Amino acid sequence: MKFRLASIAAVSFVAASGAHAIVVLNNGDQINLAALLDNGSDRKFRVGDKIFDVESFTSNQFNPGQVTIIGFHHPSNANEFGFDLTGGFGDTSPGDQVIHEFNLQYTVSIAPEFAERGYRITDNHLIFNGNATGAPGSYARVDETVIDPITGHPIGFKSVYDIVRLDAPNDSRFFDEIDWALPGYVSLELNKDVKFLALSEGSTSSCSFIRQSFSQIPTPGALSLLALGGIVSANRRRK
Repeated sequence: MKFRLASIAAVSFVAASGAHAIVVLNNGDQINLAALLDNGSDRKFRVGDKIFDVESFTSNQFNPGQVTIIGFHHPSNANEFGFDLTGGFGDTSPGDQVIHEFNLQYTVSIAPEFAERGYRITDNHLIFNGNATGAPGSYARVDETVIDPITGHPIGFKSVYDIVRLDAPNDSRFFDEIDWALPGYVSLELNKDVKFLALSEGSTSSCSFIRQSFSQIPTPGALSLLALGGIVSANRRRK
């Protein structure tokens, strides 16, 4: 499964109320996760109308310097923004029975000026290019829980994976998504668990690309229609 990454561009910063700065990533712009956690940005970056706040990165096998964040704007959906995690992820010591994993916890919020205009998150997409070979039971996978930060309750779960099966093709899912009923959400909290296990010395488990994206309503066109509807409604009331 192949993915094409956008070209790398310069990273910019904007001032934020009560914070030093928010890193702004246009489509294809990138920043190293270690730099994001250490540059005084309050661990925040923005892509389009979405603001991402990295709450924690934990791992015994990987460090933030191995992870690159790349801004993503869907080429055919003007309302879908997110980010890619790229790096040389995998089980680097096959056969030792140790799961190599990292956990990323973050929030995504509609930027205030868009939230005031009625924008709400209504879906969430997860894609990766994980691959596992060799001994049955070897796997590469990403499991993700989505939480409503207001109630603290889980509102969705996604999982993508490639798992080696005995005498059968791999059990694989490279794309998963959640769609929520209206009115949607202003913000969400996500817990992403990325895991790799190569059960024998001849096995492999790896991944170089994980994409997370979100889209929302109303669309820019819908905003125009809503405004027009409001004008028509007002005119009717005046008659």
